[in-house]
Amino acid sequence: MPGLLAKEKKPSRVVTGVVSDEAENPIVGATVVLTDLQTGKKHAIYTGEGGAYQFSDLQPTRDYEVQATHQGLASRVRKVSQFDPRNRIVLDLRIPPPKEE
Repeated sequence: MPGLLAKEKKPSRVVTGVVSDEAENPIVGATVVLTDLQTGKKHAIYTGEGGAYQFSDLQPTRDYEVQATHQGLASRVRKVSQFDPRNRIVLDLRIPPPKEE
């Protein structure tokens, strides 16, 4: 019956990226918060080696926001739309965010 289990697996989405500083150095230990905009539920993780983070098993039919913080500074809030067809979305975050010109 392994074939049946494979068919029942729901599609999921992965959001991954790297958190870096102004000089593009990776930040290890930054907090990255993913917010489900339908439920308001937040999920937080810390960046690992190389400033990398990953949220997996996300529902493709939901909208999310992602933001990183470290030592009192925050990145811009980035959005993941349910209308984006990609199953793997890469969002690199910068702390502090680049200055707008």
